[in-house]
Amino acid sequence: MKLFSTLILAVLLTASCASSFRGLKVRVQSPSMSEAFRKLSLALRADDYEVETLDSEAFQVVTQWREMKKEEENEAEKKSGDPMLVRIALRLEPRGTLYDVFLTPFVQSGRNDEMIPESGHPLFQKWQRILNKILVREQREED
Repeated sequence: MKLFSTLILAVLLTASCASSFRGLKVRVQSPSMSEAFRKLSLALRADDYEVETLDSEAFQVVTQWREMKKEEENEAEKKSGDPMLVRIALRLEPRGTLYDVFLTPFVQSGRNDEMIPESGHPLFQKWQRILNKILVREQREED
């Protein structure tokens, strides 16, 4: 289990180098990075996730697998009847005076195939709303 968590963290660290990051990425100006990490960690726990690995110095957390809630499933998942599991990987990275938040949901079906859902998936929509409530995005000046 530790090896799997380490592998997930390694994938997350290298994912920022690749341009094909498939999770939610948000550039944030406030609250502070440590306060945002605390609030997001609490939001994960409030959503019934249990933390598998947490590194508060590196601002990274990976949850354990939990059963997907019905409102988190898309239509195909609801129709399949297979039990669906979900886990979240979260990391924050400083970017000058700002920081980036990377949140990646992983979904696993009863067939044991793990995947990152498409961006329109209900999990993405749910976490986008949560991020918008907790974080203040970078404000870009208009020309």
